Amino acid sequence: AIGDDQQTNSLENWEKWTWKQLGNHHPNLKQAIIEATDLHNDIFREALSKQEEEEAQGGIHGNSRSSEIMNEELPTVFRLSYNPSINETSFFVSCELAEHPEKFSMVVRSKILQDFSHMPQATSVTIDEEATCDFKPALTKCTILKQSTMVLPDKTVLPITKVQLSPITGRRHQLRVHMALAGYPIIGDMTYYRPKSQHPGTSSNDSTHGIVNRCISHACPRMCLHAYSLALPSLIGEESLGWKVNTADPFCIDEHSTLRVDQL
Repeated sequence: AIGDDQQTNSLENWEKWTWKQLGNHHPNLKQAIIEATDLHNDIFREALSKQEEEEAQGGIHGNSRSSEIMNEELPTVFRLSYNPSINETSFFVSCELAEHPEKFSMVVRSKILQDFSHMPQATSVTIDEEATCDFKPALTKCTILKQSTMVLPDKTVLPITKVQLSPITGRRHQLRVHMALAGYPIIGDMTYYRPKSQHPGTSSNDSTHGIVNRCISHACPRMCLHAYSLALPSLIGEESLGWKVNTADPFCIDEHSTLRVDQL
């Protein structure tokens, strides 16, 4: 993306701007993109709904297995080792998520926090609150690409894992919560990151926690979550094959097996 100090008053190369830059300099264009996206989604949902109704009326069940699986109670973290087509370094995270009216973070059910005590308290709700939250299924496929290290400014060596995430569903903060749940909190994610010093059964040290956070922030000025590939399916009945774009990978492992974060 172009820098904030560069000329953005014209529409030249607007596709290279950040979403924030587009909103600051051309709010009408940003709003038009939002409305066009909403319209596309509405048409797509309506077409899918119509197709499902036609299949139901015609007695065609099609590939309904995926819907059945989503309705089943899956393990929170699991692998499909019986399926040879699934990479052996891949695993899945299944955990319902809900928005809380008084919290920025998404919340999970209380039974999840009982089994995964390393999760931050920001994701917790009381039993009464849980009954009023609209929990929705969320499923993510995670593929481990490489394990490496990250050297912090205080010379601390932080073990890291590069992971490719494929969201099966699309909930708010889904990837961030699921990675924290799996024990791989995303670097730079201070909302769902909980240092070991704050885990139950260990001594808490707010000063140490702050130092670690500042060191990570200095070593990596952004959250290490990047949309490597985005795709929109074609509408039912359209001849086009849809839209897909791939971007450069900003998380590079150098010859010393150390993470380097590029600013795109």
